[in-house]
Amino acid sequence: MEEMKDPKQRDMVSSLERGLRVLTAFDHDSVEMTPSDVSKKTDLPRAATRRILLTLCKLGYAVSDGKYFRLTPKVLDLSHNYVGNDRIRDLIEPVMREVADRLKDSCTLNIMDGGDMVSIFSCNANAIGAISMNVGLRIPLYVSTPGRMMLAMLSKKDVDDYLAKADLAPFTPNTVTNKAQLRKELAVSRDQGYAIGREEWELGLYAISVPVQNDAGEIIACLTAVGNAARIPTEEDVEKRVEVLKDAAHQIGIMLPQFQGFADVLRASAGI
Repeated sequence: MEEMKDPKQRDMVSSLERGLRVLTAFDHDSVEMTPSDVSKKTDLPRAATRRILLTLCKLGYAVSDGKYFRLTPKVLDLSHNYVGNDRIRDLIEPVMREVADRLKDSCTLNIMDGGDMVSIFSCNANAIGAISMNVGLRIPLYVSTPGRMMLAMLSKKDVDDYLAKADLAPFTPNTVTNKAQLRKELAVSRDQGYAIGREEWELGLYAISVPVQNDAGEIIACLTAVGNAARIPTEEDVEKRVEVLKDAAHQIGIMLPQFQGFADVLRASAGI
């Protein structure tokens, strides 16, 4: 006689359960792993683990250099509806809203995904002529202000690797397409602690970006103010805007580490 199965077990999809075990095996201490590493951590057969990892890569939820695997920010898609109503948004949005209201500029929170910067939260300014920024907006690192801020915080080797592969195509007449000039601008941004862009990605826009760091000083995101280039701020105004942004970035940097899964995705996307 066939053994009766527990109804809960009978209704369970084992392949999905295995996939989720692999997905959740990645954390702050295991940002990058080989199939063997994941197999040991999940107690799943290595062959099955490898197939699951390759499937995650195929779907865009992971990337691999041929040996190591790591998650991508696309993992956020799985929790989009939850994050949209979750305490993370409840905590971050008031901080970003205050920035938008004080500066009369739109405010975005950005992370790095491969060679692009991606906007994951946005608060648009309630002002005449304000620029609207959409969540999910993807812009190449070299031409985006938060992208240059992130590049400025990377090691020289990582910057060299990026520039060796990057095609610095012009988006506007103001786009920096010379790699030596871009290096100089990255050095300036690193030294002053913020990046500023003037109509380099799109005519009519200016942006100021500062790093969001955790208590260990690691960069996990960038906070950016985006405004109409018709009112590009003076040097004194830039300093005031940077002060407001840095204060908000500090608050967000304290909040994000409370949400381990979310922060790990940010760290993984930045290669930290």
